[in-house]
Amino acid sequence: MIIHVITGLDIGGAELMLQRVVLQRQGQTGAADLVVSLTSIGSVGEGLRRAGVEVIALDMVSPAMLPSAIARLVRLFKERKPEIVQTWMYHADLLGGLVAKLAGVSYVVWGIRTTEIAATSGQLTRLIRWMCARLSGTVPSIILCAADASRRSHAAIGYRADIMRVIPNGFDLQRFRRDDGRRADFRARMGIPADALVIASIGRYHPVKNHPLFLEAAASACNALPKAVFVMAGRHVHPSNQELHGLTVASGAPERFHLLGEVRDVEALLAATDILCMHSLSEGFPNIVAEAMCCEVPCVVTDVGDAALLVGATGTVVPSGDAEGLAAALIEMARRTDIERRELGRLARSVVEGQFSMQACVEQFDALYSSLRAGGGEVNAC
Repeated sequence: MIIHVITGLDIGGAELMLQRVVLQRQGQTGAADLVVSLTSIGSVGEGLRRAGVEVIALDMVSPAMLPSAIARLVRLFKERKPEIVQTWMYHADLLGGLVAKLAGVSYVVWGIRTTEIAATSGQLTRLIRWMCARLSGTVPSIILCAADASRRSHAAIGYRADIMRVIPNGFDLQRFRRDDGRRADFRARMGIPADALVIASIGRYHPVKNHPLFLEAAASACNALPKAVFVMAGRHVHPSNQELHGLTVASGAPERFHLLGEVRDVEALLAATDILCMHSLSEGFPNIVAEAMCCEVPCVVTDVGDAALLVGATGTVVPSGDAEGLAAALIEMARRTDIERRELGRLARSVVEGQFSMQACVEQFDALYSSLRAGGGEVNAC
């Protein structure tokens, strides 16, 4: 048995990747993995349960609950006797990894999802990352990264480099695809004209996502792109967000911005999108960019994590934090003909088909798990 431990199961890149891996393993091999959330069940956890996956939420909402959470994890590991515990993100790496060792689990696989060390906010997160670096020589058997940039940046701060492996994220090419029917339906629901040029930003509200950069670039591009509509979606990205609302008003054209909050049918939003903009200060492997590429949407991205490697010649890459450069890139992409953007979109999808399919990703996870069970630890990942 494999038990996955993650900090929480609200919608996010790591959470959705865990969901895809567990469900794909269930479908391909009949594996019955168990998922543990240190906090709440979240919408991703609810989706896993509906699909027949066992999910346990420890509901640890304060430090005072740490002792009971540890005790529950120890009991769980001793009762279920997993061969491997796979942890996802710093907090789960530290707590899940240490408890797995305490409970006698043979193999622990840590999961690193981010890249830019300096951009990670929060004193507690920095402390936990420092502790993980110090423990990386003794707790994990393998440290699994979603991006080569993540591997390099964490090795540079003391993570044990010789046990680090890279398995890029994988994507469901049936779910994420061009769909003209969904495009029309979504635009109609949102009141977006059929002939509008939709430039989308999709990601939770967090300093590392740098929403002010997108809004500054969009405001600069408004006059040059009279048919452009800027759609923003993600947790806490809604009109009641005072910072974002204030920036849309300051743009001088607030009516051209749609703040949708968290969108469950992101594939429908992507179907309605003409250009995807990823404007983060930090990413590991940016899932939303690959999902847009699956939907044949050309992307304009900041040069963080493995974004440039992913997009390649199918989109445009600008330096992180460069609002002027981002505005210019959006204008240049928007001024291309529909035929040119369609061709870039087709090329983008072919990149994901060839290198980042969900089946190929899960095959690499299975190879890793098999190698650990065999007492090795080698896997044909990057």
